Amino acid sequence: MTTDSAAPTSSNRGIYCEGAGCTVLVTAGGDFSLVSSAWIRALGYLGEVQITAAGDLSLASTTYVLGGYIRASAASMSMASGTSLNTDYRGYVEDTGAGKPGGTTYSYTGNTYYEQSVSGGGAGYGGDGGTSCQTHGYASLPSGGASYGSSTWPVDYGSGGGFVYYRKATSTGYGGAGGGRVHLTIEGALVMGGIITADG
Repeated sequence: MTTDSAAPTSSNRGIYCEGAGCTVLVTAGGDFSLVSSAWIRALGYLGEVQITAAGDLSLASTTYVLGGYIRASAASMSMASGTSLNTDYRGYVEDTGAGKPGGTTYSYTGNTYYEQSVSGGGAGYGGDGGTSCQTHGYASLPSGGASYGSSTWPVDYGSGGGFVYYRKATSTGYGGAGGGRVHLTIEGALVMGGIITADG
């Protein structure tokens, strides 16, 4: 296992990398297995995990792979119950990405509304993002982000949600991060007992 940015760190159950754009690279000339409770994590922003096995790739119960981009290539692959390939919220951060929405600014210094907030717009991807909602009439109503990529063949990172500013000592509300990417190239059987997620 190697990384393209810095030496990966290992524990008794797994290996991980840190730092923006870090990559954990796993190459096996035959079969490759993650034993029970083992894990691989690319913790950096848009971090990648790439696994290539000439033989079978298997994930035993309670194992998982976490990263912004998970790419696996193998002759066959099996995921037991309780396993996961997880790229949830590992895409673009707030207000970034091709589908980023508008933001909104709320400024009111009275004593009635300044603890209330408004929401930013939703990010787009295979379709347009949702328009913001608001809690009062002192702010703009930003639109959602424009669509990009494909709804049936998604290969891009998800965009981050819209930001919010509201004034009480200039507090900031943050939009959520977009989902990551998963790409599997399996020549033979893919036995799926676990889950693959890319929520944003």
